[in-house]
Amino acid sequence: MNRKISKKILTIALTILVIASYFSLFIFAADAAVFSNSRTSWQIPQSQIILPNRRLSDAERSEWITEYWAMGGAFAFEMEVIRLINEVRASHGLHQVRPDYSLMLAARFYAQLQGNLNTEIGHNQGPYRVSGATHGASANIARAFGGRLRWNAGNSAGGQRTPQELVYGRGDGSGGWMNSPGHAAYILSPEHRFIGAGTHVGGGRFSLYHYMFMSDNASPARNEVAIENATGGGRFAAGEVVSIRATPVEGYRFAGWEGLDSEDESTTFIMPANAVTIRANFEPIQYTITFDANGGNNAPDEQIKNHGTDLALSSIEPAKHRYTFLGWATSDTSTIAEYEPEDYFARNNDTTLYAVWEPVAAIAIGQFSNQSGSPEEEEIVASEWRIFDDGVLEVDEGFINWLSSISPWDEYKDEITSIVFTGPITAGTSIRNLFYGLSNVELIEGLTYFDTSQTTNMSAMFYGMSSLQELDVSSFNTENVTGMSFMFAKTESLESLDVSGFNTGRVVNMMQMFSTMSSLESLDLSSFNTADVTNMDDKFLETGLLRELTLGEQLQFIGMPNLPEMGYIDDYEGRWKNEELVFTSARLMSNFDGATMAGSFVWQPIYDDCVVIAEGHFENQLASDNNMQDSSWVLCDNGILEINEGYDDWAQSSIYSESPWHNYESEVTHIVFADPVEAGKYPINLFRDLPNLVEVENLTAQIEMQKVDE
Repeated sequence: MNRKISKKILTIALTILVIASYFSLFIFAADAAVFSNSRTSWQIPQSQIILPNRRLSDAERSEWITEYWAMGGAFAFEMEVIRLINEVRASHGLHQVRPDYSLMLAARFYAQLQGNLNTEIGHNQGPYRVSGATHGASANIARAFGGRLRWNAGNSAGGQRTPQELVYGRGDGSGGWMNSPGHAAYILSPEHRFIGAGTHVGGGRFSLYHYMFMSDNASPARNEVAIENATGGGRFAAGEVVSIRATPVEGYRFAGWEGLDSEDESTTFIMPANAVTIRANFEPIQYTITFDANGGNNAPDEQIKNHGTDLALSSIEPAKHRYTFLGWATSDTSTIAEYEPEDYFARNNDTTLYAVWEPVAAIAIGQFSNQSGSPEEEEIVASEWRIFDDGVLEVDEGFINWLSSISPWDEYKDEITSIVFTGPITAGTSIRNLFYGLSNVELIEGLTYFDTSQTTNMSAMFYGMSSLQELDVSSFNTENVTGMSFMFAKTESLESLDVSGFNTGRVVNMMQMFSTMSSLESLDLSSFNTADVTNMDDKFLETGLLRELTLGEQLQFIGMPNLPEMGYIDDYEGRWKNEELVFTSARLMSNFDGATMAGSFVWQPIYDDCVVIAEGHFENQLASDNNMQDSSWVLCDNGILEINEGYDDWAQSSIYSESPWHNYESEVTHIVFADPVEAGKYPINLFRDLPNLVEVENLTAQIEMQKVDE
């Protein structure tokens, strides 16, 4: 009877205990804490999960696993503890224990539980204690996370800051599991096969707490780890640590895992409760081939070479002035090429290829060594020059003075097609005939290098350069020049000449300066000062295409410049026009006054689409004298009446009481005096009754009125 009552009382007590335990909940919400040692820092956010006193459901267990991995830094600490324990076991001849997923979860939770309760639970205390103390609270926690135990042991500790201190203790022999006989016995037990380690950072006395589970049995289910392009596959139970290593073949490098979040070629992961497939990805090992023009330009773009595959080098060749490209070499000082364009490149490394150059040999060389008129700066040496087989004359920086009647390069005038000045040129007092007769030269580069501030003689400097099409010498300093005769003569192909910067205030001789420039259409002489010029003869001889001439305030025509008379050419009628001024070439040269007429004179265009409806001349004149030819006139259907050079008189008489054009009075809208006209004594009624006349051009400029009485 008493035994039955006792059994009944025990059953009721166990029932109450189980019910109370079932409904015991622990909610942990502390902030994250950090502890560190000299090597690393560990951070464990506090779990938010509610853990009941029973085996977790699949959903609860999944939630805890998610939080477990979210905690981060403690895992490395825990794995180092396990490594040290296996190190101890190996030193005692014992087999290695393997990490078990369920035990790892349980150990972490147990360490957190201990720290948050701020007291030692003990192996058989707390809400997870099983009646009879056959298995304590720690075993129940392990089972709550899915651990299947026949026999287990657990070690706890607090305050140790490194795995080394936790397992081996401090240097003075104190602390650490291996300095405690009971704890050491658990670690060295031969029955153990699996292990789990956990650590926690919190507040209070147990602000740093660790726990270890060891067991002879773990979750029995083992699933396949299928590995591609790697080693370490096989079957593993959930919670076991799986080590894998990528195995790239030659010519490829590891490029990451497919099915695993890791960038390490050799890595570990905790086996989940299901089979997994993990693939190692690889990419070709590639090398960059860079091209250096080595003082030249136009090097090819860099190329990419795959390991083990020959690369065809670029066909692009660099360029360097006055050098021949021989090929490519791996040294920037090499004189022998190792590779030519489009050769195959086999090296498996990043490489820079340098252009190999060979200087081009000149067909003639020289130096302005025997010169007179050297500048004061004695350090300026005479300029050297070279002629190459491609027709280029190169002239280096230095001093040039030339007094001869022929060019210094006259011997090679048939070979030279272009001239290049490579640096500053200091000209002496004379550079006359410097390019005389170089008739095949089409281009001169570098004339802006010339310092001509000491030069006095530029006569015939460009004489006979009949292939040159454009020339800009506006940068020349001509303030001391006195001689410019024949300077540009016989440059028949020259279409553009810029002398806009010339200061000719000291020039005395301009004879034939621009003669025979038969292709030149415009010329700006606005800066010219001809005050000291004594010879301007034939200055414009045979410049028949000159259609625009800009004249300055300090320019006067003297002597016989021979500005050609313009005939009817294309759309031009052969007269120069500047606003209201219209001149033939002869009258422009004789009448031009820079003070009042400076500006641009251009050819006067023929009036478009003129169909002559009437023409005549002043044949019925009175008081005609001086044997001057009577003026002729033409009336176009566009209303323009053009009166040409000659003598006009329209005497007072009844028959002359009307305009000479009264029969066309309605047609006349414009009257143009194209040439000088001398009026007789009686220009009476000359423009009478022309009701549609709106404009008379050149009336004041072209009509001489000295003999007019009325």
